[in-house]
Order: sequence, then C-alpha cells, then structure tokens
Amino acid sequence: MSAKRTAGSVFVLLGSEHGEKKEYLEKLRAHLGKQHGAEPDRYRFYPAETPVPEVVRVLRTGDLFAAHRLILVYEAETIKRQDEIEALLEYVAHPNEEATLVLMSDAPRLDSKLESKLKKAVPAERWKVFWEMFENQKKGWLVGYFRKQGLKITAEAAELMLELVENNTEDLRQEADRLCLIMGADAVVNAEDVDRFVYHSKEENVFTLFAAIAERKLVTALEVLQKMALSGTAEPVQVIAGLTWQFRNLYALKLLEAERYGHSEAFSRLNIRSKRNQRTYVAGSEQFTRAELEQILERLVEYDALFRTVRPGVHAGLLQQLVYVIVVRAGAAVASPHDGPLTPDPAARVPYR
Repeated sequence: MSAKRTAGSVFVLLGSEHGEKKEYLEKLRAHLGKQHGAEPDRYRFYPAETPVPEVVRVLRTGDLFAAHRLILVYEAETIKRQDEIEALLEYVAHPNEEATLVLMSDAPRLDSKLESKLKKAVPAERWKVFWEMFENQKKGWLVGYFRKQGLKITAEAAELMLELVENNTEDLRQEADRLCLIMGADAVVNAEDVDRFVYHSKEENVFTLFAAIAERKLVTALEVLQKMALSGTAEPVQVIAGLTWQFRNLYALKLLEAERYGHSEAFSRLNIRSKRNQRTYVAGSEQFTRAELEQILERLVEYDALFRTVRPGVHAGLLQQLVYVIVVRAGAAVASPHDGPLTPDPAARVPYR
C-alpha cells in the first residue's frame, strides 16, 4: 500500500517521555483544527476495554456534527490477537479521511507481528518513539525551563527536584510551573523552596508507598496508605497491581545481583533510570531476601483475589494488614487474611518505624 494513503490519518507514538508526547499530540490536534476549521472531537480507547474491531467501527462511522475525529488508542502494545491485528491492518490500508487514528504506548515497541506489518503502512515521519532523557540531560533541561519562565534555580535545588519528581518532562514541567507561580518572576529557587513546595506537598501514591515498604518502615507505610485513602487513591486492586509490578522489578534485581551484575548494569537492563527509584530498589534488596520476595509476590496474588470477593467495608483493614504482612512478616502467610488486622509480633526482626 502506498504511504500517501495513510500519511495524514494514522500515527504511532511510543515511549515513556510523556511530556514531549503530549506536546506532539497538542500540535497535531491544533493542526487538525486548522485544517478542518474546528477542533476535532477526541475519543480515547483501551484495547482491554474496547475490542479493536469496535474501535475500527467507530473510525469508519461518520459524524455529521464533527468536522473531524481524533481517535487515541492507548496501551497499543497489548494488541496481539490475530483478529485484532487483521482488523487494524485492514483499516490502515483503507483509512477514513474524516478521522485520525493515533496508536499510543509507553513501551518503545508494539507486538512484533503487528509492528513489522504496520511499519510498512505508516510513514516513518508518523512513527515516533519518545525516549526519556538521560540523567545528564535532565538538569540542563530543568534549569533552561526555569530560565524561559524568567526565574533561576540553584544547582542544589535542581538536583533535589529531579530526585522528587517522576522521570519525564510532563511531571517536571507541572511542578516547575507550580513553583514559578508561587515564587513569582525574577525569583531564585533554592533547595529550601523545593523542599517546602514540592516534597511536603506531594501526593502520596503507590510509588511512595512502595518506597516506605522497601525500607520496612511500617509506621511510614501506614501513614502513606492513610493519605492515599483520604485522597481516594487507595483502590485495593490498583494498589496491589502497582505493588506487584514494583516487587517483580525488585525480584528481578535480586536475580541479577545473584548473577553478579552490578547495580548500574542491572538498572539499565530493568529500565530503572531515576536515581531516586534506584535507591528505593537498592534499599528493598538489602531488606528482603530472595525467598521473602517470592513469599511477598504470593501474598499479593492471594490478596488480589481476596479483594475481588469481599465487601468494600473491610478493604481498608485488609490493606493495612497486607502492608503489615509485607513489612513485618516479609510475606509469611497468616492463618487467614479474613482474620482481621494483626497485632505486632514481638519476635519480628524489623523495628516498627
């Protein structure tokens, strides 16, 4: 098929650098609005929720009230079934000019069967991978961003901010914009400002929860969990999914350490680039043995199944119990998760910090 047929209607945007990806999407949306005389209607789909053939049906269906439609398909790396691939490739071969399809993924690659055929249809200029910046690039980017806003940031403050904020320009830009608004024009941002306005005001989430668990700080972990509950981000299934993903990374690190890999090479293999995250995983590796990590992963599977069957009224107590089981018991099974919150074990080797 010719590249011209899909040049303006199908895009593939991959990679975990959310800031640059978001900028590209906004420019595409503005371009489509200018081209069609009105901002396009935007649709979001996830293959796990909406089958690809249904997404194709939406792409094919016209809309009398929309000048154009922008269809965003997230988590495109999960498109693997043959029927999904065939439906998508058939659409790409004959796209609807009244719609623009954007396949998106945080991963740098799609499924190999889909990617090999899709690359023949989508022009190279519409296929982009947004890589995270290297560690030695972030500080310069941050200093330059503050300079463009009319402020200065000290080297110490920039380094602290990079430790506190997630590893992409979208999150860095959001925190920088907030600091600029608070500090005002011509200000100099120092480490104390970052500590006051970024660290102490940051929202707790499953990543900060894991950081406390990795250091086996029970009191801190329970406080994080409480703050998550108050902010409405302590949905048990999502918390367990986030913890499971991070503990699998920690277990993989443990296996690489056993094979005599240094931390630098191990983190490169696991794509863990943030210095802050690296310190968290090192702390977890020092606190938990390989056998204990296996136990913890077993408990996470057990509690995941449990939360899907019990009434919501006991979720908060069970989440606290799960944190206790991981931090104090290192994943050792209890008689029954239904038994309710556990009391501290005087023989536990971990202090209740």
